[in-house]
Amino acid sequence: MSTRTQLKTIAVIAVIALLTIFTLENRVAVSLEELRKRVETSAPRWANYEEDIKAQIGATPAAQWEGKPVSARIDGANLYVDFAVTGPWVARKLALPLLAHDPLGNTYQNTGAEIDGAQTTYVFVLTEDAARDGLLWVDLKYPHHERRLVFSDDGVWEAVIE
Repeated sequence: MSTRTQLKTIAVIAVIALLTIFTLENRVAVSLEELRKRVETSAPRWANYEEDIKAQIGATPAAQWEGKPVSARIDGANLYVDFAVTGPWVARKLALPLLAHDPLGNTYQNTGAEIDGAQTTYVFVLTEDAARDGLLWVDLKYPHHERRLVFSDDGVWEAVIE
């Protein structure tokens, strides 16, 4: 390859690199209203949760979500899971969709959420069988994690404080 061809190749690569950097640094952030719409219409699947959340909510907002479950309880036909949320999602006052899966094979997406500062209580409506028979555990899928919560005889789970 001649020196002239090598210089052209290097110049093209440099231009592409600069355009990529410029594009990434100047991309428009998703508005809060647009993010709210995405959260409301999101329907992630259990098997593909992480990728679905990134595709439906946005890769950057999904990556910014940080939180961990601190307690959970079953009350009648509802499962309540309390999360301590940190980072930008606290200020957004939005609840990123989470999934729960029970031992009966049912998968649930939260049907609502109550936000109180940095605590978000996710609400899942259980099937009639799950509510009637009670659940020993549920698996949760939330950004970057999957965790099993094992309930007491009273239908309560609390995180171990480390």
